[in-house]
Amino acid sequence: MTSDASRLTRALHEMPAFVREAIALRGLDAKYAARPAYQRNDYVGWIVRAKLPETQQKRLAQMLDELEAGGVYMRMRWKCACVGTARTNALICARFLVWLTSQALHRLHRRRLFAG
Repeated sequence: MTSDASRLTRALHEMPAFVREAIALRGLDAKYAARPAYQRNDYVGWIVRAKLPETQQKRLAQMLDELEAGGVYMRMRWKCACVGTARTNALICARFLVWLTSQALHRLHRRRLFAG
């Protein structure tokens, strides 16, 4: 866990090797690291508290699927304030370009009107 884990009031859970390996195998290291410390800690604690290995694997699979999909935390919708998806970033850029173009056209039009 990163330094923001120091603010957690719950018990910190050590990440088992099988969880770390599963995250790496699916290439989800960056998405896992981008989650807030409380979510990372909750996921690990939830997985390791399972009594049966089958339950641990089921919970691990759910966590990996949620990390991969984005926008989900423990089957609840979750919106990350710091990291957008590529599609979201593309839409923001497109909207900005439309706005910028409209501003440039507006200025050009005003110059033509008042250049008279």
